[in-house]
Amino acid sequence: MTSLLLGYAAILTPTIIVMVGCAVAGYLMLARVGRGIVGVLLGFFLGPIGVLIAWPMRANALLDREQRDGEQRDRERRERLDSVPETRPPARSLSRELDELVDQRARGQISADEYERRKAELLG
Repeated sequence: MTSLLLGYAAILTPTIIVMVGCAVAGYLMLARVGRGIVGVLLGFFLGPIGVLIAWPMRANALLDREQRDGEQRDRERRERLDSVPETRPPARSLSRELDELVDQRARGQISADEYERRKAELLG
């Protein structure tokens, strides 16, 4: 009977060591994504296959987290852009207005007095 127990112990000891090792590996793999207990259970009960299952679970969880973070950054960026008051560029630039006045005066469309009056308005 004693030899039978020793035989079982010789078989079970390495098996238990592998199960515990796989449980630790599963925990370490999934703890980063908040699923450490799932990694322990997969590693302990399924052994190396559980660790292989935990690997893509970790990769998918990291991708999901990255996607959520990206969406959050986009939302925050849109909120910041929406909070900035809209500024409209002036309908016409000052230099363009002055050039147009010079052209009108050169073509005789406005008098010198009119030119000076409108130029003073533009320059403020």
